[in-house]
Amino acid sequence: MQIALLTSTFSPAYGGLERYQYNLARQLVRQDCRVTVFTRQGTRDPADPWKVVPVPPRCTIPLHRHVHLAAAFRRRLRDTHYDCVLANLPYQPCDVHRAGGGVNAFWYPLKVRELGLHYWFSHQLPKYRSALKLERQVYNPANVGFQIANSNFVKTQIIRHYGFPAERIAVIANGIDFSFFNHNWCARQKSGLREKMGFARQDLVILCIANNFKRKGVVTLVKALDLTRSAGRHQLLVVGRGKPFTDHPRVRFLGHQQDIRPYYALADCLVLPTLYDPCANATLEAMACGLVPVTSPTNGASEFIQHGHNGFIMESWRDARGLARILDQLKARPADRREMAGHAADSVSHLTLARNADLVLKICRKAAQSQSSAAGFQGGKGPCRPGAPDANHQAKDTL
Repeated sequence: MQIALLTSTFSPAYGGLERYQYNLARQLVRQDCRVTVFTRQGTRDPADPWKVVPVPPRCTIPLHRHVHLAAAFRRRLRDTHYDCVLANLPYQPCDVHRAGGGVNAFWYPLKVRELGLHYWFSHQLPKYRSALKLERQVYNPANVGFQIANSNFVKTQIIRHYGFPAERIAVIANGIDFSFFNHNWCARQKSGLREKMGFARQDLVILCIANNFKRKGVVTLVKALDLTRSAGRHQLLVVGRGKPFTDHPRVRFLGHQQDIRPYYALADCLVLPTLYDPCANATLEAMACGLVPVTSPTNGASEFIQHGHNGFIMESWRDARGLARILDQLKARPADRREMAGHAADSVSHLTLARNADLVLKICRKAAQSQSSAAGFQGGKGPCRPGAPDANHQAKDTL
């Protein structure tokens, strides 16, 4: 099967979404698919069994960058033929769109309500208005055959705000690379890594992974530290891009880390009091590594958490007092914490990369065969028209 995979950034080293797409491409190739990645910015190892086609937009200023990028993809795909066009960014027409970034029609009002009225004024700018216009096109059932949501949380938003048919939305959780994010490996490394970082055995080491400190609720987490009873034994590591905003003695800002696994190994819990995450990869990866997850209900990954059994779900992303109580409970009951960590690892053990690719490929095949595909709505004239691929369809300017 010929699949065109569209994405803004394609690199396993950048973040959760990029790592997911890289793994997806690898798994699709293993299932005898021919994958071509179209991307604004990407990397390719010579050993990678796919082609990467750079698609630079004609305009790179932030004002309408997403619109110009979609137009650049449309031009690049013109006169090419694939069995399925799978878009991991706002783009139409396509056979399958993966809503990995969530729904702006839900996110923008939430941001205004929680972060301040000044965001309402910023959302009146052309940049945001054009983003919503593009989103309306992407979630128009006349333009896209099938949607893939990574949580029921996102599926509900798509239906509520755009009325996309529920039967054409597949909920497929992200796959986890268990050869990399592994509970057993982390358990073997824990004591040595903790000693290297200078943590005492009785410390509760809290990990937060965030590239946007405000949206991910890092401020709430720092407040919770000061509200805990045994505050001196709580230590927080913040991994991700962002400017440190406090010199708190028990908070370490570590910046971006190429290899996140050692931090999963030495920590006891992952805390992500996020304002909005469609389904945070960090939460699922941490569970696979045997960390107790603590997150907010506005994280789609909370669907994998049974409160008090394999993790904790906060009342809200702002609930610092409630979070402090959870941290105290984790600190006071190390045996329960270890049992809960085992439950967390078990509860995501089925989320393999192969399973994810199987489900995605099933939707791609369904889209290619269905009259509900974007190509069908385009009357067979769209850039993603299914059909027999031309032998020379692959672009020449590949990486």
